Amino acid sequence: MGGRTLQDQQKDDRYAGREHSRIKHLFLTEYLKAAAFKTFQGRSPIFNYIDGFAGPWSVSDEEDYSDTSFAQSIKTLLAVKEALETTRRERFTVRFYLCEKNPLRVERLRQYADRQQSLNIRVFEGPFETRLDDIAKECARGFSFTFIDPTGFNLGSLEIAQFLARMDGEFLLNFMSEHINRYPSVESVRATFGRLLADTDWKVRFDALPSHLKNEQRILIILKERMKELGAARYMPDFEILNPRAKRLQMRLVLGTNHPAGVEAFREVQVKIEPTQHEIREGIRHPGQASMFNLAVNDGVGSRAACGDARRIITNMLADQPSVRFDDLIGPVMENAAVRLTHLKDILGDMRKAGEVAFELAGRQKKPNLGTVIRRGGEADVGAEADARRNRK
Repeated sequence: MGGRTLQDQQKDDRYAGREHSRIKHLFLTEYLKAAAFKTFQGRSPIFNYIDGFAGPWSVSDEEDYSDTSFAQSIKTLLAVKEALETTRRERFTVRFYLCEKNPLRVERLRQYADRQQSLNIRVFEGPFETRLDDIAKECARGFSFTFIDPTGFNLGSLEIAQFLARMDGEFLLNFMSEHINRYPSVESVRATFGRLLADTDWKVRFDALPSHLKNEQRILIILKERMKELGAARYMPDFEILNPRAKRLQMRLVLGTNHPAGVEAFREVQVKIEPTQHEIREGIRHPGQASMFNLAVNDGVGSRAACGDARRIITNMLADQPSVRFDDLIGPVMENAAVRLTHLKDILGDMRKAGEVAFELAGRQKKPNLGTVIRRGGEADVGAEADARRNRK
């Protein structure tokens, strides 16, 4: 079951009319690839993939379901397993847990699983929130990656967050931005939002947020706060998927991870997927024309806007404490600002030159790295001059 390459999927015609799903699947499989390699190369020989809302939904390939999240995830993970077993001469285990509440779709999932007799696939029938204990028992060992992709936003986040808090792993949530923004008054869906946000008094938080923010932005902020409070994740970066035919947001993919390395990997995948998203949109607007499109300066990972966000976050962190290690900046900065690790180092270098922060560089080191202590500004010139003298010697 060899996986399709990123380039193959960029030219994929199975997603005609639902190109946003194509971007979602590209991001999912690229992140899964990175997570699986990292897991198998040191964290655990077992990788559990959990799809809580497996479907299948609105597929073009009715036979093999090759344009579904679960089929593409299976291919991706098996490709990583095969590659590492060949090069490292070790054995790795990949297990798949697919949950679906619709009985007709459950039957289709079971038929699919039966055809993959060599694979470890388990199908659970019923709402995801009601099967969490059963799934957790199956995933007692190994790293678990949970994909949460509901068709709307009527989601039992309390139960799901408690499940995620006791799992060793990460999750990727499809946050349905467009659906949430359809409601001009949140009062009409108060109970549903209460379930999504695991808080019956969520409206107090909602009203306290800036009124210029859209509904989906405020709901997302509260959802992230609640998931963190419930122990589901420490960091939750997100990636915007645009409506391919309109100037509006379709959905956001939100990663839940407890490790800065997860945030780093998320931004690296975002760098790969952003140009594809823009090329798809340009291809729809100008069919048959060769794309000369480049990401705008103020858009995407490493843009001026994103770097400005990172700079403000660093300044605010140092306002609360006299110094912080570079290691401890990675998670919170890159979670909330779309920058890569190399951007973060360059931003700190610029802030140092401007006297906004201070840090010393050892030997031939040119940029801050793990272990570098970043301090508030005021000593930057001294540090810079010392580095310059050392480099001249």
